[in-house]
Amino acid sequence: NDFEEIVKLASTDSVAHIVDVQLREKTLVQRRAIVLAMVGATSADNLALKAILNKGFLFTVKSWLDDILQTGTGGVDLLLHLLSSIALFPVTKEMVTTSKLKEQVAAVEKHKICLQGMNQSAIKERVASVKEEWSASVKRMKKANGTSNSSKRSLEDHEQLHANKKSKANNQPAKKSLLSSYLQQVSSVQSSDSDRVPKKTEER
Repeated sequence: NDFEEIVKLASTDSVAHIVDVQLREKTLVQRRAIVLAMVGATSADNLALKAILNKGFLFTVKSWLDDILQTGTGGVDLLLHLLSSIALFPVTKEMVTTSKLKEQVAAVEKHKICLQGMNQSAIKERVASVKEEWSASVKRMKKANGTSNSSKRSLEDHEQLHANKKSKANNQPAKKSLLSSYLQQVSSVQSSDSDRVPKKTEER
């Protein structure tokens, strides 16, 4: 889709044709910053954002964070921008676990980009925000899924109860007919017995 094409433009391969090294890195950083700003400004309730995350966008973000920490691509400015942009993502436990991005974010605090620079407090503040917001998001998503499953079970139970009542109602006429036949048989037997009893003669 369109977003995947935009993300591809922020990949290393997309700027490989640029000969000037500084221009190449500058272009790459700008493109990644734009994508992060666009996604970070999207509401957590937005279905498109959830779809993007479900398709593995966190893996892309992790690769960008790896580039910052390993090669310095974007430096502290892109790091702070990245951390701020992803903090409010509506992540699930599965997303966090499979992407391993949360562990990488936590590792930033021990990296030289944090320890040796003047932005240590700002970086730690944003790292703490990501961890806190993501933990809250995971809990919300888990609770929402639990409520959804509970509602689904309640609906299934209601449908089953309705089906049982309907089945019971359908069986009522048969039971009534059977009971009527039995009563008729009893009545016939009683009538026969009555006919066989001698009538009392009147005294003269």
